[in-house]
Amino acid sequence: MTAGIEIQKPLWPYYYVRKYGVNNLWKLDLSREARLIYTVLNETGRWIVVALEAFRTHKEYEKRFGYC
Repeated sequence: MTAGIEIQKPLWPYYYVRKYGVNNLWKLDLSREARLIYTVLNETGRWIVVALEAFRTHKEYEKRFGYC
């Protein structure tokens, strides 16, 4: 459930807050280039992991997070 690293709130792209209403955001490196962005929900005592977006290249990830 928390295999990746938690992304600090000031670094969250507004896109995820607006579209999904996230209150936590995690990143998992799938390979040297690929990244998975996910959130963890607690619904009635059950933990649910929701994959929000997968990036095939690091360049796509950088663009979404405004690093380039």
